Amino acid sequence: MVQQNIGGYIKAFAGNTGTANAGAVQNGSAIDRLGELSCVVFAKAGTTAGTPTSWLATVTLQQSVGATTPAMAHYATVGVISSTTPTLEGSINLSGAQRYVRVVIATPTFVGGTTPSVVLDSTVVLGGANAYPF
Repeated sequence: MVQQNIGGYIKAFAGNTGTANAGAVQNGSAIDRLGELSCVVFAKAGTTAGTPTSWLATVTLQQSVGATTPAMAHYATVGVISSTTPTLEGSINLSGAQRYVRVVIATPTFVGGTTPSVVLDSTVVLGGANAYPF
């Protein structure tokens, strides 16, 4: 029988919640990717404050064998999100990754503005499972 429900093939997670970022790294929550061999990371920018001329931030995926310890380590760079490219989508092969992953949005670099900030968030969609639940 043909599976007609995409939910049987993917799992979606909030990578980072939409938080106004004025100058801090945004670490997402650990995501258990057990059995999933790939993901798509989608990051987007919301409103800005403080009228910066421009801004940019690097989006990466980190990995760890545990949800809380040991510390997460770099796995892949997704790309750069910026004032000129406020959305970013990256497909990541997870076949070599450890069990837990998380999205990290680096501290934004701002040009101009008075106490500038930007709302940044991300979503992770896991897929490519070893076995499907049907």
